Amino acid sequence: MAEVHQDHCEDGCKIVINCGGGHHHKPCHCPKIEFANVYSQNSQELVASPGQNLPGGMTILENTVFATAGIDASQAAVNGMLTINKAGWYSVAAGICGSLNPVSSPLLVWTASLFRNGVLIPGATAANMTLSPEQKANEILMDIDVHFNVGDTLFFANTSTSPLLASAPVLGSFATPSSAFLKLFLLQAD
Repeated sequence: MAEVHQDHCEDGCKIVINCGGGHHHKPCHCPKIEFANVYSQNSQELVASPGQNLPGGMTILENTVFATAGIDASQAAVNGMLTINKAGWYSVAAGICGSLNPVSSPLLVWTASLFRNGVLIPGATAANMTLSPEQKANEILMDIDVHFNVGDTLFFANTSTSPLLASAPVLGSFATPSSAFLKLFLLQAD
């Protein structure tokens, strides 16, 4: 029975095939891993969305943990945008701690959404609700697979009818949480 597995060595990647009579090495192509992780620990007031499926205030993500060459994070701290330099399917995870203040009656839901090239990504909206003025933040999280072309932009924005306060409350904690984050990981290149 043939045994096939990928083996990494000093001179690159090779496929090793054991056909019962010894190992045979064949060169293979090892895909380059692309990923980015950006976040904010600052409070931000994100303006309300101006209309249906339109972005309001965009989260500014002033901290970059890491970004490979396939994802340009140079504008994340300026305008919250990431630019894709390698086309393919990406796993995108995003989260925000937020609240509405003042709290209205009836209670309103607040939402945040991911946008590709300024257009809302279907299925990439998460919602929560502030129940009282004492509630400083609720967190929403989302994880979605999205196809990007070279040059596409990605950002995370308020899609609520009210301004959203993205915050990193620390009362009762010895660690500062993130007010917002965005992570991308290339699943399959084109």
